[in-house]
Amino acid sequence: MRCKFARNTYKRWMKDNRSRFKYDPYTIKLPKTYKNKYHYFVLRFAGIVDEVVCLMRDEGAEIWVVNRALNFNDDDYFWDILMEFELIPKKTDDGLYYCELCSFYHDQEGVTDSTYYLTLEALWEDHVLEELLRWVNSLNHKTWIGFYENGADLRNEPEAEVEAKTRKNYHTCIPVVKNMRDSA
Repeated sequence: MRCKFARNTYKRWMKDNRSRFKYDPYTIKLPKTYKNKYHYFVLRFAGIVDEVVCLMRDEGAEIWVVNRALNFNDDDYFWDILMEFELIPKKTDDGLYYCELCSFYHDQEGVTDSTYYLTLEALWEDHVLEELLRWVNSLNHKTWIGFYENGADLRNEPEAEVEAKTRKNYHTCIPVVKNMRDSA
């Protein structure tokens, strides 16, 4: 399994950080028949609709919208990517780690300082897990998913369904939170 680094880093980080999640993450088992050619494991979040999943792999994480009417073996199961938390880790001659993606964007913006990390795990935790935590915690009862023929996006209620229906190839719009314990 090639996502061993991601899985181990996630497990270690979660021991100290699980309580920070508004919606508790949990791992789902992929069917034995599923061909996991991209080497990832999958998370869902308690209180968030099952159409939202997180694919974790050594290169980062992606938030996907999925078609629950299908299963993992169906080509059309994955509907769209809502968010990506990716990094390209590089090591300096001094043994520090940094993200090459961030350095590229810093260069584009004229920023000269990059953030350096003592370990690859620390870089991954900051760029993937902390960003995932922020994104998940930003969801609330006003967040909806608009489904279209060629994609999906997040919208704010009450304009969510009205605005979504005006777009071409509209399918449906659903609330992201399935229990309203956050009410914020």
